[in-house]
Amino acid sequence: MTISAILTVAISLMLFGSVLLIREWTDTLVGRWRGNVEINLFLRTDASEPQIEAIQAKIASMPEISEYRYVSRDEALEEFREMFKDKKELVENVDPSILPPSFRIKLRNPEEVDVVADQLNGLPGVDEVQTASETIKKLARITNILTVGMGVFVAVFGLAAVLLIANSIRLALFARRIEIGIMKLVGATNWFVRVPFMIEGMITGIIGSAIAALAVWGLTAALGRVKSYTPLLDAAVGPGAALQVAVLVSILGVAVGALGSAIALRRFLDV
Repeated sequence: MTISAILTVAISLMLFGSVLLIREWTDTLVGRWRGNVEINLFLRTDASEPQIEAIQAKIASMPEISEYRYVSRDEALEEFREMFKDKKELVENVDPSILPPSFRIKLRNPEEVDVVADQLNGLPGVDEVQTASETIKKLARITNILTVGMGVFVAVFGLAAVLLIANSIRLALFARRIEIGIMKLVGATNWFVRVPFMIEGMITGIIGSAIAALAVWGLTAALGRVKSYTPLLDAAVGPGAALQVAVLVSILGVAVGALGSAIALRRFLDV
């Protein structure tokens, strides 16, 4: 029963620590993307010079825009060649005339991306305005769903851990009922009887939380070693955040153990 309680505490706190790390990772990732939000304004291939100048004047006059850059057909071709340098046949068959010129726009506040896009859409000579706002919104929605889902698992396992600790304490009380009766007869107070059982429950929580904290730290260290292989993992949380999560997990382990002990001892106030 004690081993089951320790493992349940460890699993529930590992899930809780994972939720915190995933949340930290996604917040870092979304924040990084938001900081690099760029609007790509593609011009029509037949856009005239006056139209391009008017669009540039409009962009320059908008206070929401921090900087912008005009990308000509030749520059677009160079970018295309760099992007598809491994596909020679594709690059050789592309003519600069089919690649539209564009403006690359950066914002002072990424939250205003939709407002700026709405003002630029529909201008004469504008073919399309592309933003990454939908991608960021979808990522935030997925993050929230994932957090809620894992939170439910954490709550279920946490409740199971508390009940298992409570049951193990109750069994210990029942197994030692004769000794407890003798202690009461010779004048032992209720708290003198309860404290060892409370310590037992807290030790169960401490051991489970130590296992969870080590697992959380190990997961962070493993991600740190492989984060250079993919841009997504490059936003992995650092050792500082992992240490904070490990400390929080340890504190919760003690709390879970104490709560389980309190629930078990509540029915034995007059032992």
